[in-house]
Amino acid sequence: MLKILTTSGSSNKIEDIISEAKEFIVLVTPYLKITSSLMSRLIQADGNNVKIFILYGKNDISSKLKENFNKMNNCNLYFLKNLHAKCYYNESFGIISSLDLHEYSQVYNWELGICFDSEDEIQRNQIFKEIDLMLDSAEVKIEKFERFRMVRKSITELFAEYLNQHFNTNKFVYSKSFDKLSDHYKETITAKRFPKKNLNIEVLNDATRVDFIINLSERKIKHLTSQLNFNEFINKYRVYQNNPDTISLYMSLFHREKWYTYSDQYKYEYLTEGIERTSNYIQRKIEYISSHNRPKVHRYLSVVNKKAKKYYRDRF
Repeated sequence: MLKILTTSGSSNKIEDIISEAKEFIVLVTPYLKITSSLMSRLIQADGNNVKIFILYGKNDISSKLKENFNKMNNCNLYFLKNLHAKCYYNESFGIISSLDLHEYSQVYNWELGICFDSEDEIQRNQIFKEIDLMLDSAEVKIEKFERFRMVRKSITELFAEYLNQHFNTNKFVYSKSFDKLSDHYKETITAKRFPKKNLNIEVLNDATRVDFIINLSERKIKHLTSQLNFNEFINKYRVYQNNPDTISLYMSLFHREKWYTYSDQYKYEYLTEGIERTSNYIQRKIEYISSHNRPKVHRYLSVVNKKAKKYYRDRF
C-alpha cells in the first residue's frame, strides 16, 4: 500500500531498506554523499551477501567513497549522465522521493516521498523495469558481480513454463488478475482439454493446489464418482472430490509443514508427478465407465452385430 513520507520518514525508510534487505539493494540518486551511518549499514549488507546496485549522476563522487565501494564484494556502481531520479528499494519495499542520498538533503531540505511494498506489485515491477533501463544506459564504474534484472517471474509463471516443457505442449497458460474480494493478485495456470478433451487442469494458490475439472455429462460424473477411490495417493498427496465435477490435488500433510523450505525445482517435480498420476487415474476411470455404462440399446446392438457377423462367417 502506498504511503506518504516526509523528510525524516524518507531518511528512516532508506535505513530500513538497507538493513532489512535479503537479496538486493538499489540506490538511485543524482548526488551521492553517503553518511557514515548508511555506509556502515551497506558494509553489513555486503557481508550478508546482499547484492548492492548504486546508480548516480550529475557529479562524480569522492575518491574516498569510491574506495569504500571498491572494498565491498557485492557492490556494483554505475554512472548515468543527467540522472535526476531518486529511488531506493530492496526486494520487498522501497521509496520514490525528492530526497538525494546526500547529507545536506537529509538535514536541511524539505522533502517528500512515497513508499511502496510487495502488495503494490504492478507499480513495483514498473519501477524495476524503468531502473533496469537506466542501468542498461549507464556507465559501469565498479562491477563486482554479474548484473541481473530485478523484474523476475513468479513461481507460478515459471511453473507454467516447466509444465509445458515437461509435457511437450503449450496448453498450460499462465494468467494474472486482481481479486477484489481478497485485495490481492490471483495467479492461475490453466490447461483446457488436457491431457484429453474430457479434462481441464487448473493450478491455483501459488502453485499449491491443482484442480481437475471433468467435462462429462451429469449422469457420467455420477457413475465416475461411484468408481473413485483415492487410497493409492495416501502419504504422497491429498486428493479429494471437492465438487461433483472437480477433483483437487494438494501436497501431503508432511510436505505442507516443510513446503516453504523446498527449492522451486523440487516443488515443480513433486507437483508435476502428482498431476501425471492424478490425471492418468481419472482418465482410466473415465475409460472404464465409458466401456461399462453404455446405454442398453447400444449394448444390445453390439451383441446383435456380433451374432450377425458370426452367422455370415459360419455360413459363407
